[in-house]
Amino acid sequence: MKKGRYITAVIIALAILVMITHVYVTSYHARMKSNEVVYVYDTLRGVPNPAFYSDWEDFGNWIIEYYKKKEKDTSTVVYLMDTRVLPPNDPVYLVGYTSEDSVMAEVYIDYRIPRQLAQGSTVYVYAKCIHKISPKEWVLKKKQ
Repeated sequence: MKKGRYITAVIIALAILVMITHVYVTSYHARMKSNEVVYVYDTLRGVPNPAFYSDWEDFGNWIIEYYKKKEKDTSTVVYLMDTRVLPPNDPVYLVGYTSEDSVMAEVYIDYRIPRQLAQGSTVYVYAKCIHKISPKEWVLKKKQ
């Protein structure tokens, strides 16, 4: 009889844990989606290109170095080993900037990137790649 009570207690505890986790995850995603909607793309060469991202804030230094070199000389093509880019036409949610100098920004992605990111991931991008308008609108605005 004691074994049956133990199993029932474990099942109830697991059910409560699942419900708490579901409420937390749902509120987290809702909170992230309440942030400003932006697009992430690179315009240093005069046309919208996909922007690089990093999964960890500490590893964003290579992104900063890449874009600093690209800003100095746009004719130089630098290839990176880790080619993780965000689709430029898909909106993301701006969580905030990582430091006072605002070089890197944290964005929340509500879509899945196959073999790279799960849906609902937070990544870091170069702040100058953040735009309030889509790439299509950016091109139309530039033509005028």
